[in-house]
Amino acid sequence: RVAGRYGAISTATVRSSRRIASASLSGYEAVLRGLHYDNTLNPTDLASAKRALESAVADDPMFASGWARLAILYLDAAAFGIDNFDQPLPRGIEYAERAAALDPNSQDAHFASAWCRLLQRDTDGVSRAAWKMVDLNPGEAFFVGSAGWFLALAGDRSKGLELIDRSRKLNPKYPTWFNLIPYLDSFNVGEFELAL
Repeated sequence: RVAGRYGAISTATVRSSRRIASASLSGYEAVLRGLHYDNTLNPTDLASAKRALESAVADDPMFASGWARLAILYLDAAAFGIDNFDQPLPRGIEYAERAAALDPNSQDAHFASAWCRLLQRDTDGVSRAAWKMVDLNPGEAFFVGSAGWFLALAGDRSKGLELIDRSRKLNPKYPTWFNLIPYLDSFNVGEFELAL
C-alpha cells in the first residue's frame, strides 16, 4: 500500500514530478509523467508523457522502463483511437518487444506485452505475459490486478476475477478500470444490481 503503483510514495512522487519542466526531466521522471497520464487519461497529460518518454529513450536507448511506458502510450492510442500517434499499434508492439528484450524482469514490459497481445487477439500471448507479471512480484497489487484484467478479457474470466480480488485485498486503492471485469461478470449472469 505504501510502495505499490498506486501507493503513497508513487502518488507523491508522480505529483511532485509534474512541477519539473519537460526539458529538465530525467528518465525516471519521464516514466513518472507516463504514470501520471495513467491516473488521469487526460489528452494533455498524454502529450506531455509522450514527449518526455520519447526524449528519455532518445537520450538512453537502453532504458527499458522508458520503452515500456512509451509502448503503453502507443498501445492506448491504438486501442482508443487517439490522434497524433504515427502507426500506434506497430510501434507499440515494437517498443514493448524492445523493453522486454532489454529487461526481461520488468513488470511494465510484460504489461505492455500483454496489452499488445490483447490488441492482436493472441490469447496465449496475453496469458504468458500476464502470468509473468504475477510471477515477477506476486505482492505488487497493480500488476496482479492488471494480469487479472488481461486474462479475463482474453477469455479466462475466473482466473481474472481471482487475481483482481487478490489485488484489491493487497491494496484497496486500485485503478477504477479494474472494476470492468467484475461488472461484466455480474452483467453477463443477469445480476444487474450487483453490476450497477
